[in-house]
Amino acid sequence: MKEEVFRFKQFELLQHEEVFKVGTDGVLLAAWVDCSSATSILDLGTGTGLLALILAQRNPKAGIDAIDVQEEACRLSAMNFAKSPWPDRLRVFSKQFQNFSESWHVKYDLLVSNPPFFISSLRSPVNSRSISRHADTLSMADILKGSLKLLKPTGRLAIVYPCREAEVFREMAMEEGFYCNRRLFIRPLPGRTAIRTLMEFSLNPKSCEDNELVIESGKRHHYTDDFKLLTGEFYLYFLY
Repeated sequence: MKEEVFRFKQFELLQHEEVFKVGTDGVLLAAWVDCSSATSILDLGTGTGLLALILAQRNPKAGIDAIDVQEEACRLSAMNFAKSPWPDRLRVFSKQFQNFSESWHVKYDLLVSNPPFFISSLRSPVNSRSISRHADTLSMADILKGSLKLLKPTGRLAIVYPCREAEVFREMAMEEGFYCNRRLFIRPLPGRTAIRTLMEFSLNPKSCEDNELVIESGKRHHYTDDFKLLTGEFYLYFLY
């Protein structure tokens, strides 16, 4: 099994093909979510630990728990946490979210997730990657039900989905008593249709603030100023 390292400015991630690798979705969500006042954070479906580590970098006061149903993902994230500058604030649990939310006694200020979202598409031949990307083992309803149990009354849920699935999730969340307070629509290039929606929910009524971000300016790897401003603290190739 070939392992490789993805390096960020303040930490690095050991990863391999059996666990979903570093992706732009996760970096954008962790860089965008408002974590400034959170002292307790849960990363649902942590994979290699990407979201948890970015949030640890952004918020020096937060204790961050991470869970994943895949044992190999938990092994990798535990190694990545141990090698990071913040090992004392990060811990990982090999748990199914449904069971975790029923039995766990801690309440969180913030729950973040880059969840599985494929429902009927062709599955990966690597079963662990299939689990990480398909919603069979973690449905939208599971996420919402568990979040209601684990969040403090003032807590927030931040999540990323493809735009069509995001609208389904938003409607389901509203039915469960959540309010969508912020959305960020991600476009790959100027003039292109948005491909992802970042969303932040709370249980407190508030009007929704909508914005959009374009990743590339028109040429491959020519990133927009907005993308560099949001992710520049993390990616090595942004030298500021």
